[in-house]
Amino acid sequence: KNFCESRKVGIQRTNLSRITIHGSNPLLTMSSELESNRFNPEYTSTLESKITSTESSTDENLALLKLYQFYPDRLNKQVLTKVLVRSLVNVPQNDFQLALYLLPEKLHSEAPLPRLIELADLLEGCKFPSFWEESKKESELLNQSGNWEKRVREYAASAMSVTFKSVSLEQLGSFLNLQGEELNSYVKEKGWLVEGNNVSFGRDEANQSQTKKKMAQNVKFDDLSRILKTLNK
Repeated sequence: KNFCESRKVGIQRTNLSRITIHGSNPLLTMSSELESNRFNPEYTSTLESKITSTESSTDENLALLKLYQFYPDRLNKQVLTKVLVRSLVNVPQNDFQLALYLLPEKLHSEAPLPRLIELADLLEGCKFPSFWEESKKESELLNQSGNWEKRVREYAASAMSVTFKSVSLEQLGSFLNLQGEELNSYVKEKGWLVEGNNVSFGRDEANQSQTKKKMAQNVKFDDLSRILKTLNK
């Protein structure tokens, strides 16, 4: 089993069977309002309203899933789908894995969850070109989260910049789902150096420090490098 099959890029798979929505849980830092309403069934509609109308936080998403767990008769599948999509594209955070652990097993086989799990596996496996290709088939579903393409693209860019010193423009474009002038503009915005048909990431110490903070600190970047290079041979 290779690195990308066994671990998420940037996170460690964690046993979350004991997860609770509680302020003392190190996985979640709850606001006082969420903390005081974590067992209140009437608060379900408040969270659903916010999630439907705005970009909700991870804490709010998970608090709602926990309430659905306690009160399954209140489960709203449309809102649930929105939460799952937002969790999926909030990379490299492990929101999607957290969400899965809070869902009843029977829901794992109901649409659209199997499809979202497939997309999550592609992201976890660093298979960004395949993810972009499959995402074209699910644009309506993924568009339930604003700026999802930008979020995934930033994740892919971070993974590449901490792994390679340079890559070809063609390879970079396939990882970022950008071509032509859009790709050139993105490279310029990042301050990367174009040398012929290759792009250098300029791996100075300051840039690496900032990028690695966005990725999980428990990732072994040498392992990530080997896997990404293997995927692109």
